[in-house]
Amino acid sequence: MTFTILIGATLYGVIGLTFLILSATELLESGRSTTLRLLSTLLTSLIWPLTIVVAISRSGPMLERSLPQPTY
Repeated sequence: MTFTILIGATLYGVIGLTFLILSATELLESGRSTTLRLLSTLLTSLIWPLTIVVAISRSGPMLERSLPQPTY
């Protein structure tokens, strides 16, 4: 159990850190970085699993199997 939590926390950290590095680099290179944008990038990198859950929950109809419509 502890090993699973350690693996999960490591993956969470690696993915979050990668997202933070890539996003901050893009903002800085494009010249569009502001303090607020960089802070929002940091916040987003910390809560990325929540973003995935919200995105999937809002796309519910796309995930449901569509039934053929009857023709009359």
